[in-house]
Amino acid sequence: MRLHGGAAPEVWRGMMVGLTRRKQRGEPLATVMRDRMIYLNRGAYTLVGQPEAVRFTYDAAQQRIGLHPARRGEAGTYRVRANASGGAVVRGHQFLRAYGIVPDRTRRYAAALVNGALVIDLLGEVGGISGAAT
Repeated sequence: MRLHGGAAPEVWRGMMVGLTRRKQRGEPLATVMRDRMIYLNRGAYTLVGQPEAVRFTYDAAQQRIGLHPARRGEAGTYRVRANASGGAVVRGHQFLRAYGIVPDRTRRYAAALVNGALVIDLLGEVGGISGAAT
């Protein structure tokens, strides 16, 4: 077993899953606030195509939220509001409450584009929150 340098032993990898990590510059991130507002940073908003509205989906088994680009006014969509920093905000209160997602504090998560939807991995928390980062 190597203690300094090299890859972590296989037994440690499972233990590291729950740890938070620091964000990388330009990384697509989503911040879920205690008030259930979802902030997308510029990277995430650009990645999903800067839609005017989204349709939410939730995979409870994987604990992932999907934001599917949609047209404003379509049934079951939520309006996306762009902000001055190049990111955006979505009011996700009703959706998150319906699935029992109740943030106890502001949390920032990794986001990725999967089959055209921005996927927020609720198990992929990223550390280093300083205010309502967007």
